[in-house]
Amino acid sequence: MVSGTISRIFSDQVLAYLRTLDEEVSDDLLPEPGEAVQYLEDGSYLYLSDFYQFLNRVETLTGNPDFGWDIYQDFDFRNMGIMGYAIVNSTHLKDAISVTCDYVQLVQSHTEVFLRPSLHHPDCMDLCYRVNSEGLASTHDTHMSLGFFIRLIQYLCNPDWSPVLIGLTHSERKQNISEKTQSLLLAEQPFNFVTIENHILEVQIAASDQRLYDIMCSNLTEKIDQQSETLSFFQELEDVIFQLLSDEECGIDKAAEHMCMSRRTLQRRLADHDVSFSYLVDNVRRHFACQLLHEAAISMIDIALTLGYSELAAFDRAFKRWHGITPTQYRELFFPK
Repeated sequence: MVSGTISRIFSDQVLAYLRTLDEEVSDDLLPEPGEAVQYLEDGSYLYLSDFYQFLNRVETLTGNPDFGWDIYQDFDFRNMGIMGYAIVNSTHLKDAISVTCDYVQLVQSHTEVFLRPSLHHPDCMDLCYRVNSEGLASTHDTHMSLGFFIRLIQYLCNPDWSPVLIGLTHSERKQNISEKTQSLLLAEQPFNFVTIENHILEVQIAASDQRLYDIMCSNLTEKIDQQSETLSFFQELEDVIFQLLSDEECGIDKAAEHMCMSRRTLQRRLADHDVSFSYLVDNVRRHFACQLLHEAAISMIDIALTLGYSELAAFDRAFKRWHGITPTQYRELFFPK
């Protein structure tokens, strides 16, 4: 079971979309995407579980279950900084997609995104996307991501382009999505994907600048290298903490043993990022609580025990401190009977 992180770039774009729906809406009325992941120093990352709750609140606010397809309708990719400028200065569309795949796997952990030969159409490729986060999934995130790729191709190549085929891991609102995207749709697939013609992938981008592309890609590679070690360490530690929670041995000594390091080394690694062990334990409980609540077959008391609480009342108090509502209210809000 994993937690996962995602760049604030994506929540910022959702907020920008909401402002286009009502230009007079004040920021204090917009949903809050969640607090920054503390161990990533620039404060530009969220936990996936917070981001998914944020998307659920956006659906409630807009009354539109298909809003994810609209988020990038008028998006300028240069707003994404280094990656955006690498995209628009790529020589061919396939280069821009390659950069995008590398970037997504940097800013959204536990995610697979790649090109493969199409399983359904000759002379085509499938651009595939899937978040590997057991017990936590979001159709809104899927729709946003595929909408991002569609907009990317329209932005760089042809504003009227639509996918040859769209594949989804779910089957919700198939007809609506097919009509919205003007594409044939396959449901219940192992991966989400959009099918792209090979000749489109070879299209040369008119405004490309090879020198600028090389500079941006070099900067992006450096950023990936710097961040990957930190992400890997903390995600491994969070998984260890989760495994220890229900054993009543979730202390720093036991965690250090599982991480194959001394207590002092673990404390030093945490201090390097100004993070305490107790902060991580509380955060792991907070984010995995939401994942477990998505599993309707798991009872409240079992969730409480899994997270290391001796009684349901203690879990209720902690959850209300985190999210302002009880676990029961959370389930009723997002999974009405």
